[in-house]
Amino acid sequence: FFVMDATRLSFASDYFDAVVSLDVLEHVGEQNRCLQELVRVLKPGGRCLIWTINGRQTYTWNWLLDKLGVDIFERVSHDPRRLPQISETSRQLSACGIRISQRELFNSFFTLAVDEAIMLTVSFFEKLGFFQRQGRLANIAGMAFISLSDGLSRNLWKMLHWLDGPWVRRGYSNGFLIIGE
Repeated sequence: FFVMDATRLSFASDYFDAVVSLDVLEHVGEQNRCLQELVRVLKPGGRCLIWTINGRQTYTWNWLLDKLGVDIFERVSHDPRRLPQISETSRQLSACGIRISQRELFNSFFTLAVDEAIMLTVSFFEKLGFFQRQGRLANIAGMAFISLSDGLSRNLWKMLHWLDGPWVRRGYSNGFLIIGE
């Protein structure tokens, strides 16, 4: 692992076959410069994958939590003013010479609500010791819950994604993905 400034990468140009940026852009002040650097270190014909939190979150699950007083950004060091938008990020990547092959908005409301309900339950089970090796029965119950949640969420994904459709069609979501080369 290397720790460095995302706007001044110390790798040579045309160095990587693929560049993956997961949950980075929303922490960077100079997002355009960061994207330029990611493209600079990408070999010609290489692929890039950008995942970040979306700046357009009106009426999404995160928006609702914020209105209810749950601070969803500060507790994980997110400055809402830095949250990028898919259209601007796509434009910036295109200006750097990236041909966008896929753009998707994710987790507008229902998908994230179900995901967070599962994560809260796992956290609760963990506090009860369900995933410790000492308590075999509790460990089996905890792992059964994980397997059940995995199967349930995989089977519900299409329906939840369809329910999120009204938000996605308007460009609202909690996150987005861009793939290009």
